[in-house]
Amino acid sequence: MKHVLDALHSLLTLFFKDYEWVHICLGILGNFLFLVGSFMFFSDTWQYDGTWLFVIGSALMLIGSIGEGLRRYVTRRSNDSQVSWIDIS
Repeated sequence: MKHVLDALHSLLTLFFKDYEWVHICLGILGNFLFLVGSFMFFSDTWQYDGTWLFVIGSALMLIGSIGEGLRRYVTRRSNDSQVSWIDIS
């Protein structure tokens, strides 16, 4: 079981620490779509498309924020040398 948890820790560390740029790009793209979708609300012609851009942008911002939060959690846990990543007692 310990080997599985160590492998999971390595995978999470790789994804959340080494691919930090993915979370940043998702957040930036989400912000951009959110902003464009917001402006599209001013036109009756573009309101439907703007709604979808607004929703997609919001989802991307949420995914980027969750990824960044998990990255910080994994980084903090891996920097703490006194406590194991998952304490099985």
